[in-house]
Amino acid sequence: MSEKMYTIGIIEDDASLRSNYTDFFNLSDEFEVVFNFESVEAFQNSDFDEDLHPVDILLLDIRLPGISGINAIEQIKKRLKTTAVIMLTALLEKQLLAESFLKGADGFLTKDLTLNQIKNALLNGEFEYPVISPEATKMLIAHFVESRSRVELVKAKLTRREFEVAEEISKGFSYKEISKILDISTGTVNQQLKSVYVKLGIESRAQLAFMLNRS
Repeated sequence: MSEKMYTIGIIEDDASLRSNYTDFFNLSDEFEVVFNFESVEAFQNSDFDEDLHPVDILLLDIRLPGISGINAIEQIKKRLKTTAVIMLTALLEKQLLAESFLKGADGFLTKDLTLNQIKNALLNGEFEYPVISPEATKMLIAHFVESRSRVELVKAKLTRREFEVAEEISKGFSYKEISKILDISTGTVNQQLKSVYVKLGIESRAQLAFMLNRS
């Protein structure tokens, strides 16, 4: 019976990296690799039994062929309910970083970290708070500061009613649905939205969603 502290799964399409991670963690005293797959689809189609082999940590590549890591977070968490999902990436991007956490990722590590640094990050985190590399931390903070500033700028340019309409439109609601939510006519919704577009210098719902961090 293994005396290792954590069980770990790996989904990484780079065969060399996948092999390196597997060998490294299996040789450590704190981890045991219970599976490694080259894609989300391979994991989904496998006969791996999480009830027999509970997984403490999943290292999930954010960019994978087929279903990407970021799009797989929610479905993986439905199957591996108690697993900490740690995203791995070679290239930091603010939007993907923020989206990973919004979709339920428990951490975000860059592939330029050494294997020992990845191991120490996992052990030091103990999953009581997000496991995240220093570079990703700085980027995530910058992203939310930028997003908050953008929303405040929008609010400053609009009346209270215009901002209410803009918020509901950015969520994807129809004019009819917004009229019921805000207790105004669909004509008023249309009028307020036209004013929003003019004041913000935009032409579409997609642009509005971005400005209100809904994209």
